[in-house]
Amino acid sequence: MKKLFLYVFLGLLWCNVGIAGKLAEPWTIDNWEIEETEKSIKVRTEGTTQKGDRLTLWVDKSACNKVEHTFSFYTAKRVSSIKDIEGKEVVAKTLGKKTLVNLKYIISAKPTMDGDFAFFSLGHYELDKHIEFLEEYKNFDVKLEFIFADSERKNGWDASDFFDILNNSWNLEGVRLALEDAVSLCEWRIENPLETKNISSETNVSPGKNIKDMKITCSSNDYFIQGLFEKIEIKENHTYEIDIVNNVASLVHSTNTTYHSYYNYPLYTMTDKEYIFSKQETIANNSEHVSTSKIHFNRIKGTAIIVYFDYYKDEPTKHLHWEMINAKDCKASDIDDKPKF
Repeated sequence: MKKLFLYVFLGLLWCNVGIAGKLAEPWTIDNWEIEETEKSIKVRTEGTTQKGDRLTLWVDKSACNKVEHTFSFYTAKRVSSIKDIEGKEVVAKTLGKKTLVNLKYIISAKPTMDGDFAFFSLGHYELDKHIEFLEEYKNFDVKLEFIFADSERKNGWDASDFFDILNNSWNLEGVRLALEDAVSLCEWRIENPLETKNISSETNVSPGKNIKDMKITCSSNDYFIQGLFEKIEIKENHTYEIDIVNNVASLVHSTNTTYHSYYNYPLYTMTDKEYIFSKQETIANNSEHVSTSKIHFNRIKGTAIIVYFDYYKDEPTKHLHWEMINAKDCKASDIDDKPKF
């Protein structure tokens, strides 16, 4: 039965030539929904105690053998300081054992509901080993207990101070089949990448004027993202590595999971004060959906702004999603401590 689903799915991919450049349509296996996004493939199921809460397994397209295990909790408890627990470590009882999970961020559920959604990460794992681990259990049970306020884990709050429902459970039946389908798509996507159409080839760079190849490493504790939900602001410290090769910049590594993949950005302009790499695209499976983004370095201050937003052509002032990273302490790999590169 497992192979039947896999072969049917791959057959549909290979027979439908148009899908090679488009996101695959979401599909379900048992109680699991599988959805492809630009950077990941999500395998998720709803909770049995609180239906809106989801357990999600993220297969990163850059590492098909890795998976991040996350889950969400909705709370109807109205606490004005709830954003204070964002980024904190949480003691949770999972599968009968106490463990530490990271509360990654909190999103308001308004206007649909009055409460908030909290998103937790259990961590990143080798996919094969994590599948074997999950298959040992019928359900994935979680009980939130305590939230640490400090890195020393000395002070904090009871989880009940912020959450009205502390327990949830997710049915794990069929998890192997769902994840194997996700990995198959991930591996297939490596050979059949999403197509983008570059609709902006403008440049202010004179012919023959080049930036030397380099790796630039920046730090940031200033991250914002907003979509069809309230703005999320993350003040955690993270690092970002950008490679510049042949006048093209790519974000090749970051300790923070970004919404957009900043890859192959052509040089737009360069001066003694700045480098700007910019790209404007329309996604192949939605010709009315446009994105604009850039990587902008201040060579004097050693800072950078990495920004992305998308919108519909007929409503350019109405952003569907936007993301911004304000980076500092940018240093090139061969200039040591000098901020100018």
